[in-house]
Amino acid sequence: MSVRPDDASASNAALRQSDLLAYAEAIPVIVWRADAAGLNDYLNAAWYAYTGLSMEQSRGTGWTVAIHPDDQPHAQSAWVAAIAAGTPMEIEFRILGRDGVYRWFLVHGRALPALDGSIAAWFGTCTDIDAQKRAVETLARAKTRAELLAEAETIFERSFAAPYVIADLARLATGAFATICFYDGAGENGELMRLAAVHRDPAWQSRFETARPDEWPWQPPSLAEAVLDAGGTARLIAPVEDAWIDGICTNGEQAAAIRALAMNSAIGVPLIARGRRFGVLTLARNGEMPPFDADDLAAARELARRAAATLENARIYALSRENESRAAAIADAVPQIFWTARDDGAIDWFNRRWYEYTG
Repeated sequence: MSVRPDDASASNAALRQSDLLAYAEAIPVIVWRADAAGLNDYLNAAWYAYTGLSMEQSRGTGWTVAIHPDDQPHAQSAWVAAIAAGTPMEIEFRILGRDGVYRWFLVHGRALPALDGSIAAWFGTCTDIDAQKRAVETLARAKTRAELLAEAETIFERSFAAPYVIADLARLATGAFATICFYDGAGENGELMRLAAVHRDPAWQSRFETARPDEWPWQPPSLAEAVLDAGGTARLIAPVEDAWIDGICTNGEQAAAIRALAMNSAIGVPLIARGRRFGVLTLARNGEMPPFDADDLAAARELARRAAATLENARIYALSRENESRAAAIADAVPQIFWTARDDGAIDWFNRRWYEYTG
């Protein structure tokens, strides 16, 4: 009995797919197949072992429930574009494991052609790249922290007035390091007063700038006090939970406003130099950035230390100028002639009596 060429080709294609599926079950990498429309009809054992999902839950578009919510839009648009163009797909996104932890995967997909040139199916793999991804993120975060402190040194070296130090500090902190920055200055009685509120998002920043003094975020800064331990040491809050927000707020309106920031973590660090407490720097991140970790807390402490030293220098400089002005006023008020000279003996100042007498 003879076999028609078309039948032979179809039989060979079926055998190839059968071989591929047998191979897919034997390897630790996640392997998947979808029909021409992009609906999943096969996932190998590695998928079920990792996600804990059943076959029924994973078929069609069900498998996408395991993709991290923040990665869903990007993953969906890439898949739709690949199906429409019939081109290979390569994308990175996070997949939820049965242990409740998301891990990064590199996802490849390629179309398998039918005999008539159309797309018969899609085959692809999901390769765990979480370790590599975390290593890259760790290096990037370390680089961000180093650049933050280097730029801080440059800014603070040329700052001689407290308001400029505070403005520079808030602007710097909401660059690549944090999403939100609050600064609360300590008065002579130690009471905190909010002096700066900066957000990376222009819409939020506009809201901060147009709020009345009696409105949040300019209300009493319970957030700054809450992120500090009783001993006045820095504190890391991660994650930021509803119970914690309720505990630091004085009313429901304030709690709602803070929840709207969608913070995933916060850091509070005091600015202290020579025993003087200048204020509290509160930094926060939302979903646009990964939560703060212990290394970020250490960087925030160092940033606060340098800022406090700069504020102390600015305070001493202002006092010295004030003392100079007072001394000059006293010298101008007496009838005798007063003068000062440099180290080389050259006179650099006379009081008013000199000019009145000599003309």
